[in-house]
Amino acid sequence: MSRYRPPLSAPLLCCYLLRLTGVFSGLSLHPQNITATEGRDVTLRCEVSLDGGVVTQVNWQLCNNVDIASQVPDKGHVASEYEGRVTLEDRFGIKLLRARRNDSGAYCCTVNIFPHGRLDGKIFLQVTAQTRWDSYIWAVLAALTLLASGTAAALYHMKKSRWSQNATTPAAAPNPIPSAAGEEEEEDAGVVEYFNILMYRPPPI
Repeated sequence: MSRYRPPLSAPLLCCYLLRLTGVFSGLSLHPQNITATEGRDVTLRCEVSLDGGVVTQVNWQLCNNVDIASQVPDKGHVASEYEGRVTLEDRFGIKLLRARRNDSGAYCCTVNIFPHGRLDGKIFLQVTAQTRWDSYIWAVLAALTLLASGTAAALYHMKKSRWSQNATTPAAAPNPIPSAAGEEEEEDAGVVEYFNILMYRPPPI
C-alpha cells in the first residue's frame, strides 16, 4: 500500500528547486586561522560569501560564550570587559589592540542576514611571542623616531633664534649720496675763489 503524498504547491516547489539548484549555497562563513605577534593589533572579520541578502547584525564572542561586541549597520557596542582593548571596524570586524598571549583561542561570530537567517562562523587566533629580532626592530624604530624629533626641534629653535636676532638688530642707515647739484655748487665756489685771488690788486701807497 503506497502512502499518499499531497502535491507540492507552487511556493513549496519553488523553494525545493532553489535548494536543489544551489542558490543558497553561496551563503557560507569560511573558518580562518590567524597568527599574530604579541603586542601588535589584529583585526578579525567574518568573511561572508553572500549571494543576495543584507547583513543586519553581527555578534562576536569567544566560543565559550563570553560576549565581546555586537554591531548593526549604524552603530555597535563593545562589552564592558573588552572596553579599551577592542574597537569596532568596518565590514562588521573587530580589532584586538596590543594582542596578548592569552588572547589566543577560538572566536565565534554570528551573522544575521535578511531574508536568509543566521550564519555562524569561527576564527582561530594564535598569538605568538615576540622574537629577539622583533624587539631589535622596535628599538631601532623608536631610536630613529626620537632622533628625527630631536633634529626637527633643534632646527626649529635655530630658525627661531635667527628670526629674533633679525627683529632686534636696527637697520644700518644708508650712506648719503651727494646730489649732482651739490657737487656743481662746490665746484662753482672753488672757481669763484680762484678768480678772486687773481683779480685782487693791493691799494696804491
